[in-house]
Formats: sequence, structure tokens, C-alpha cells
Amino acid sequence: MSRLNRLVEIKTTREKKKICGPGQEFVFKLPSGQEVGRAKDIVEFIDRLKSVPLQSVLYHANSGHFIGWLEFVGESGAAVRIKGVKGDSEEVRKTLLARI
Repeated sequence: MSRLNRLVEIKTTREKKKICGPGQEFVFKLPSGQEVGRAKDIVEFIDRLKSVPLQSVLYHANSGHFIGWLEFVGESGAAVRIKGVKGDSEEVRKTLLARI
């Protein structure tokens, strides 16, 4: 399967994924607890992952918070691919985006 076909397949599959109701969204926070974004589905999650402060990305990645939510919304493959992604630099965000 070509890379383009794979990307189309992923996009089509993700468009059918679960949309979370209130209280089920992923809430991006800073270590202080301040909320900096929410995502109700995988598309919003990726958009927020690109734009929230790096401190939030590192907090959630290093604590393993993303994995459970990704499994909850039907992205178990992505959850497996990001296990072990930890660090203290922008490279963590880039790796997460590449693997999700």
C-alpha cells in the first residue's frame, strides 16, 4: 500500500472514530493544573497537540496520560506506538505527532 493510500485510509478511519461527550474529552493541562486545551476526538487531539504549550505535552507524555485516552477513543494502535515516548524537548511533540 502506498503512503498516500495509507494516509487516506487513516483519515477515513479516523473520521468514523468516537467523539467524546462532556467529561470524556482529553484535557490538556500544565503541571500546575491550569487547563490549556480540550479535544473531543482524535482530529482535535492532534490539532491541540500541535498547539498547546510544550510544558503541557511533556507533562502528559512523561506521565503516560495520552495512552488511556487514545485507547478509549479507539486509537489503540496509536497508543501502542507512543508508549515510551518521553523526554524534555520539542522532539517529544514531533515524535508523538509522527507516531499518532
